[in-house]
Amino acid sequence: MNAHDLKPFFQDTATEFQKQVTLEKFTAGFGTFVDHHVDLTPVENKTPILTVEPGMTPDGVLLVEGYFPFNNARVKFAYKYVYRFTGWKLLGINLNIASADSRQGT
Repeated sequence: MNAHDLKPFFQDTATEFQKQVTLEKFTAGFGTFVDHHVDLTPVENKTPILTVEPGMTPDGVLLVEGYFPFNNARVKFAYKYVYRFTGWKLLGINLNIASADSRQGT
């Protein structure tokens, strides 16, 4: 992620997500990344370390949780996806950067 305009990303999320979270709130959630010019594009070439076995909930939601090793930090993520029509759509996201020395939650 290296964009200041998150509208294309937001528009590709699940309809349920868009009904719960406005574009403004979504953008504000990533405000720290944008304000500090955090460039996450290098993680595109990294293999994520999963901290929980991915799995489906009874409601058909795919949960994926882990982190990407990134310089002296970890880009931690928790994603929720639902399958809609032709592919998986983002239903929920939690993303943060923690010191590589931080072992909380992993």
